[in-house]
Amino acid sequence: MISGLKTLQNIDQVLASARQDIDRINRDLSRTDQAQQANLQSQTQSLKQLAKIRLDDISQNEFMGELTASDQRALVLIEKRQHAYTQLQSDITHHTNTLEQQERDRSTALEAANEKAQKVINLEHIIQSELEKDSGYQEQLQAARLLDNIADNADEKAKTAEQDRQQKGQDFEQNTLFMYLWKRQYGTPDYNANPLARFLDRWVDRLCNYSQYRVNYWTLLEIPKRLSIHAKEARSASDHALKLLANIETEKTKQAGLPALQEEHTKALKVVDRIDNEIEQQENQLNTLLSQRNQFAENKDDYMAQSLQTLTATLNTKSTYELNDDAHKTLTKQDNLIVREIAELRQQYDDLKEELQEYRKIHENKLDRLQQLEKVRRQFKSRRFDDVRSGFSNGNLITSILGEFLHGLADSSELWRVIERSQRHQDVGAWPDFGSGGLGLPKRRRSPWHLPRGRGQSGGGFRLPKSGGWSSRGGGFRTGGGF
Repeated sequence: MISGLKTLQNIDQVLASARQDIDRINRDLSRTDQAQQANLQSQTQSLKQLAKIRLDDISQNEFMGELTASDQRALVLIEKRQHAYTQLQSDITHHTNTLEQQERDRSTALEAANEKAQKVINLEHIIQSELEKDSGYQEQLQAARLLDNIADNADEKAKTAEQDRQQKGQDFEQNTLFMYLWKRQYGTPDYNANPLARFLDRWVDRLCNYSQYRVNYWTLLEIPKRLSIHAKEARSASDHALKLLANIETEKTKQAGLPALQEEHTKALKVVDRIDNEIEQQENQLNTLLSQRNQFAENKDDYMAQSLQTLTATLNTKSTYELNDDAHKTLTKQDNLIVREIAELRQQYDDLKEELQEYRKIHENKLDRLQQLEKVRRQFKSRRFDDVRSGFSNGNLITSILGEFLHGLADSSELWRVIERSQRHQDVGAWPDFGSGGLGLPKRRRSPWHLPRGRGQSGGGFRLPKSGGWSSRGGGFRTGGGF
């Protein structure tokens, strides 16, 4: 079994790896994007050279003037785009550094909280050891156990009787004549009818054998009622015994100063929760910036859209075929070479465009998996799976599923399912189901013992041992009754 803290560190390592992958893909995107822009500039320069050779002075001046104006507009937009991208990268770096510092702050706060939790557990261990030797407490514990078992059995019998009533009562309740007489209270002192009605009811009685089966139906209805009353009385007695048991424990914990330590631990957890909220906000802001950077990488930002529109209008003035046809009409061979160069540049541009599309798909997938993993980690921390009492039975399986998730072979629901099923309660001293903690339904527990609770939850944050009451084992404490 590995600790919850170690498991969280494993998740953090995978999360860091996912962020590194996103940065690597973004560098590839930027490099390809820059190559595509350089390609466009090269096409522009080649068109300028072709225009100088082929056009006469008047046509050349007109064409060059239009091309230069388009080129200048594109260059201004690209410079603005680069400035905006640089600022975006700076913001991402700032938020990343802030997030890393918050993670370090949380690690420190969690360590402090777990230290206080261990102090609570150690003191509970001492108190529980003393209560184990307290004859008065042990007598009350045995009485509470006995009454709790009686109440459980009574609840089960009442439930079974009610199910039996619903099943066997259908034969009576689906008989219209029988239910007619039952509702008229026929055959009981409360029955009241005139002579004619009495005559007709006796006739109905003979048709459906009402008098023969009335007592059976009455008994079928009455047993669940009486068992329910008995169950409530038994549960009330059990709750009273449980309250007396919990009062002894509570008084003992007050004398030992346990509530003060528990309050310190609660305050320490609030610090962890506050940092977790700040981390979540920071992650959301960072993911927004990463999405904006993805817009730049996909050339979907306004700057690139306008500059591409400007250059494309110029580059698409003539097709490669038209340029090549014009070049054959001139005496010089230089324009033929330039046309072939333009054709190669345009082919290279198409290749770069396909490469960019592939990188964008990878980038989107990586960003989506990063956000899924952040959600899993928030669930992990919210459930207190990193508590000092939390452990995981199959660390190798969790490491494996984390690797599969990172490479796209498992989704976040599969990852969380493995984590949740592997979580166990670690024996680090005192037990939360000692004495009153192991008796009664969870919603009725009045136990003073430490129960790890999820953030914003009233119940336990992670899986505890199955209740069944506490029993001694060689040094004083139970095994927990299994998992």
